[in-house]
Amino acid sequence: MDNVYEWLYDHYFKPYEGEILRSYRDLADAVSAAEERLLAGGDRLDRADDLAMCRRALGTAAFAAGLYFGSRLVADLGFLGD
Repeated sequence: MDNVYEWLYDHYFKPYEGEILRSYRDLADAVSAAEERLLAGGDRLDRADDLAMCRRALGTAAFAAGLYFGSRLVADLGFLGD
């Protein structure tokens, strides 16, 4: 095994990547609209709201991925003996 992080990714995240990304797709339209508004400008409050939308959606997806990864890893600590 050349890289433990690649092995962990391949065995604990990659099989569930589609499920995690599907949960993000529910917010994809709102994030796209927020990104377009950010590029177009607008007042300070609008930009703050759009940044918060992006941060919330992407943060939720990253949290879900990390939580799922961590729970699978803890459930299978036998991998340490491999």
